[in-house]
Amino acid sequence: MIDFVPYEGLYVIKQNSLPENMAQPRILPTANGRVSVSRIEGERIIYGTTPGIPFINVKIETSDARLYKQDTLNLLKHLEYLASLNTSNKTGLLNINLNGVVVHGYSNSSENPRITDSYVCFPGKGITVYIEYQNIPIKKTEYVKQRDLFLKKYTLNIANCKKRK
Repeated sequence: MIDFVPYEGLYVIKQNSLPENMAQPRILPTANGRVSVSRIEGERIIYGTTPGIPFINVKIETSDARLYKQDTLNLLKHLEYLASLNTSNKTGLLNINLNGVVVHGYSNSSENPRITDSYVCFPGKGITVYIEYQNIPIKKTEYVKQRDLFLKKYTLNIANCKKRK
C-alpha cells in the first residue's frame, strides 16, 4: 500500500494485515449521530523509538472507491467530534499541511490518555492513513520532537509516492 522505510532510531514493532472479518464498514460517532466508513482492506504497522515499546500506530485502509469521498467527510466529522470531547484541548481539530499532504487531527491533553495524538490523512485512490501516538513515559519535549519528526518523514514519503505514480 504505502512503502515506508523507518529512519534511524525508529523500529517496526509489529506489522499485520486487517483480518478479513474486519473488511466491513466501521460505525463511528459524530456530533450528529453515527456514520459509516467503508473498509475493503487494510494494514497496521506499529513503530517505536525504543525496540519493543510501541509508540506510533499506523493504519492504512482502503475504502470502497465509490464511497471514498463520503468516507472522508464522515471521518472528518468523527475527528471533530473526538476533538470536541477533550475539554483540555484548546485547539480543536488541527489541519496541517506537511510536504503537500493535509493531515487532520487533534491532541488529547487530558490526564493519562492511552492515545495522546490522533491524525488522519487522505492521500487519494481510496486510501486513508490513520496515525495514533501512544502515551509512553518520555519527556514532553522529546515526545513532541518524535511526533513531529515522524509526521514530517511519513508525509514526505506519501508525497513522494504520489509523485511516482
